[in-house]
Amino acid sequence: MESYTCPDFRHYRQHYIKYGKNYYLPISDGHCVHPRTKPQKNDTPACERFRPRKSDT
Repeated sequence: MESYTCPDFRHYRQHYIKYGKNYYLPISDGHCVHPRTKPQKNDTPACERFRPRKSDT
């Protein structure tokens, strides 16, 4: 069985910091918006509501 983390979840939103005038760097934090907003780290194991991100293809 594969182990998924929060960034693999379709409702996870990555947080960024602004670096310079027009450049943003991802940080190790984000938040989940399903069913409510809650802070998560990038290495947090996915919960029972896990649904994979839709592929770009």
